[in-house]
Amino acid sequence: MKFGYLLGILVLNATLGLSSCSDEVSKSEVSLGETEPAADSIELATDTPVATEIPAEAPTATVDDGTDDRTLDVPISEDLPSEESDRAIAPVFTEVLSQIQSQTEVPILLPSDVPIPEEPPIYATATADLDRYAIELAFTPTCRGATACFYGVFAAKRTDGDYYGVGEPFSETVELADGVTGYFNPMTCGASCAPPVMEWSIDGVRYRMELKGLSGDDAVAQAAMTELANSAITAGSR
Repeated sequence: MKFGYLLGILVLNATLGLSSCSDEVSKSEVSLGETEPAADSIELATDTPVATEIPAEAPTATVDDGTDDRTLDVPISEDLPSEESDRAIAPVFTEVLSQIQSQTEVPILLPSDVPIPEEPPIYATATADLDRYAIELAFTPTCRGATACFYGVFAAKRTDGDYYGVGEPFSETVELADGVTGYFNPMTCGASCAPPVMEWSIDGVRYRMELKGLSGDDAVAQAAMTELANSAITAGSR
């Protein structure tokens, strides 16, 4: 009887101990579950901007500001002047250029500067047709090539030979700009004096320049005429 009573007490204690352990395990599981929220419960910050379109930026050029190793990004203007608009022309040709441009199909080659005396004034007159043009510089507006008032001429026409087609001999062959060959004659005097001359051909067009007042020295005159021809050639058709 006493043994059965003791056995009953042991069984009851064991049962209570197992129940207590089960409760502790449950409490531990609940505690762990509360420290790790479910993945679908995580929220993203809503105040972070998201770019949906990258705005276009103006083209920039890197410029050294000269103060340190930094560089500055400077916007590049899209309205840069064209090379055509920057080409200069000797002022003496300005008024007559528009006249011959509308009358001829010959490419017009004129220098950017011509030595002109301050006094007396120089007048420019022009004639042209589809295959030629001529701009005469003179001391009077109605000179028409007369020796006393003639100062110079800048002319061109389509031809396979020299400008006047007479087989004019030239004393010097000159290398001009862009590989063009020039033909030079110094000032010559007989009953009257003819000014220095330079001729050259480009694409079937013969160009001729005559100009007084350069120099009585042939070498100096040749250098001056070469410079005028190079200026006209490099400027291109006007």
